[in-house]
Amino acid sequence: MKQLATLIAACTLTTACYAQSDLLQKVMGDFRVDESEAAAAILIGDALGIKTDWLIGQSREVNSPLGSLGIPILISHQTGYDLRQVMSHKPKGEGWGNVAKRLGMHPGTFNKMRVKGGGNFEDGAWYDMVNRRYPVTQDRYMDLRRHGYNNEDIVTATVKNGGFKGKFEEDLKELHEVRKKKTPAITVKEKGGGKGQGKGGGKGKGGGKKG
Repeated sequence: MKQLATLIAACTLTTACYAQSDLLQKVMGDFRVDESEAAAAILIGDALGIKTDWLIGQSREVNSPLGSLGIPILISHQTGYDLRQVMSHKPKGEGWGNVAKRLGMHPGTFNKMRVKGGGNFEDGAWYDMVNRRYPVTQDRYMDLRRHGYNNEDIVTATVKNGGFKGKFEEDLKELHEVRKKKTPAITVKEKGGGKGQGKGGGKGKGGGKKG
């Protein structure tokens, strides 16, 4: 595992040690995680200098995907607070930017994470981590966000293609479509006729028998 962490830290866009897709496959195989988890581990680990096995271990410990943990891990890294402490300081509905400020993230670091034109802290932080490894513009990144692509899918497609190149657009759209299909399927089941039809049918039949 130490060798893998060293490999991830050492690989750059100019080295030929592993193609991006090969690196993803290696992390997926060694740690038994899916593509999105592997991509997040590679990006966060490279940007913050954190070992891959620790990141994935934290993800499993708090039972949350690395795509959701990227920002609290960043705040933890910058402030010295334990990851669980950082997560406990976020009331439901509050943005991570407020948490970062409250926990004392250095103003210079905090401002660096902010997006031009009033974007939120989370987008700025993810962009900063992406940009540390890949030469992509903030305007392009935020344009993708405005078109409905989430940070997790952008990160996955970026790591897979070594930046916004190759099959980036195709992979991003595919990830987005898969995620979009999964969400409505759950919603339909939850809102389905189970409760409404069950109650309605029960009452109707009951009245018929009594009459």
